[in-house]
Amino acid sequence: MFIAILFNVTTLGLVPRFLAPGVNTIAGKALRCTGIAVYACLRLMHTVLSYARGNHPVSAPTIGRLHRRTATCLTTRHETLACVEIGSGGQVSRCLTSEPGSSAFFAGSLIFPADAALWPQAITGDGSWRAAPPSSHTRLAGLAGVAQAAFGTDWGLAVECLPANKQTSLSLALLFPDGNAVSDTVFLAEDAAQTGEERLVQCVLGLLAQRLEEHNEKSP
Repeated sequence: MFIAILFNVTTLGLVPRFLAPGVNTIAGKALRCTGIAVYACLRLMHTVLSYARGNHPVSAPTIGRLHRRTATCLTTRHETLACVEIGSGGQVSRCLTSEPGSSAFFAGSLIFPADAALWPQAITGDGSWRAAPPSSHTRLAGLAGVAQAAFGTDWGLAVECLPANKQTSLSLALLFPDGNAVSDTVFLAEDAAQTGEERLVQCVLGLLAQRLEEHNEKSP
């Protein structure tokens, strides 16, 4: 309203001519400040709504912290991890090997296509889990066991990424050294603030670090 009054009084000639440039300058600055404030409010609203939907913006430091949490859990106990990825193009493995010293806990990965008929028979064997439905606990736990056996590691991780109604269904199973396994499934919605790879990696590393920390607390 203040800006409108300034423009009106200068336009109608209600201020002396020598004062008009100063008034116009004030109005221009006020208009720019208002524009900046509106933009900041819109960005804040977008961030709040993103967090409310569970789609937190991902940054390199965030992924780096999750990587370090995973590395700490494994290296402090001198344990190792291997991974099988389905439909994710090796994104998780690339992240796990992106930091120096990752070879101390990460042994390697197997990258499989989404179609189970294309999986190499020599690696996957004839276990009953092979015919289990996609994203099921039985199938993922079996795949985690394949990674564990192939690389001779303490832990096995299986990640399966499938499209589902404009979302991405992300399922993973973690096979413990004692043979027990836990699995999780989450749905990643589209978010302009993040790439699909960022959301996937953040989610997998977050769940992996959480499971490892819980195990270490229960079994010091």
